[in-house]
Amino acid sequence: MTTIADNLTRPARRRVTYARARLWLGISCVGSWVVLSAAALALDVPGLLLEAGPNALAADARAIAVFVAAYIALQLPFDVLGGFALPNRYGREHPTARGFAAAIARGAACHGAMLFGCLLLLHLGGGLAGVAGAVGAVAASMLILLSGRALFARLVGGWSAGSIGGTLGRTTIANRVVGSQDEAFTGGITGVLRPTSNIVPERWHTELTPSQLRLVEQRRALAVTNGSWFRGRLASILFVLAGASIAGLLVGESALGTAGGTIEFSLWYTLWAFLGLLALPTPSRAAVAVVDRSIADAFGDEAARESNAAALTRLDELADGEPARPAGIEAIFHPIPSLSRRVGQSNPGRRAPAWWDVARTSIYLGNAAGGLVGRAVHCNCGRPALWVLFPAP
Repeated sequence: MTTIADNLTRPARRRVTYARARLWLGISCVGSWVVLSAAALALDVPGLLLEAGPNALAADARAIAVFVAAYIALQLPFDVLGGFALPNRYGREHPTARGFAAAIARGAACHGAMLFGCLLLLHLGGGLAGVAGAVGAVAASMLILLSGRALFARLVGGWSAGSIGGTLGRTTIANRVVGSQDEAFTGGITGVLRPTSNIVPERWHTELTPSQLRLVEQRRALAVTNGSWFRGRLASILFVLAGASIAGLLVGESALGTAGGTIEFSLWYTLWAFLGLLALPTPSRAAVAVVDRSIADAFGDEAARESNAAALTRLDELADGEPARPAGIEAIFHPIPSLSRRVGQSNPGRRAPAWWDVARTSIYLGNAAGGLVGRAVHCNCGRPALWVLFPAP
């Protein structure tokens, strides 16, 4: 069997280069949305639409639809790079040009409709009750996004429904095995504040041995039983509500309920989401480290440790294939620790709150407040299968 040491020391320049190219793409894409949002706010572009008034619902809906269409169009070049050009350039698994075009068209249309619906609900809430109504609308949208996450993931990502495959560890959470064409699709634990299902890629049943698959499932079960999944979900919701409250106050009561005010709200929240991209990976990594140490402590022999290392190695290869990365890059951009840090978690390092998947869950929930970075981050740029269910531990 190939050991973890072999995987970390053998030449991996091609894979690491691909991962770093994806990182620069994500930095460029997120940076573009931050700069565009800040520039639009500085130039008061949304103010040009304020005259439509809170009662001109049809006109406002058209303006919001144009805003979403512009977002889709501006995101498209980055999607082509992330979903087709870079994987093709570095020899990674990717669809044909026709298959990619079909996937992006379907994903962008479904994701755009989801974003439009959230913005329209925000528009109505803000018009009815000002800041409180806008924040309430964001909360309602988050409830819809979380409770219907599996459905939205299927519509946007186009994966097959699959089947039920037992329960997650010793919990009562059902495993749902689904098929996805994207090699980096990981599924994840769905639910609002209580986990309801664990979505597992069908590919894992062929890529991993039964014992390795049980270890992966055991990790997620531990995240539920040790409370880090709940803390991560709650922290994500509170983060979005905090950003929505700040955005509502900055827009002001008089502008909420107008097309311009709704778009301004989206731009302010995008800037808030950027702060989350910088701050939230740390508690996400801490939660993974806690679970990994628990798994490592439970092993009683070398064979079990090698099986665990082999499973993590294969999952890393299916992702971006970057087994080691500089600490500074990981601290800012990666909510999941690198393979080299995950194997043998003997040193807990600096203590941090352990909030499972808080970084990427908050990005998905940011759609409720009109956030524009949900398709921009390096892990899912150009990959519709990952726009709703981001890569998870």
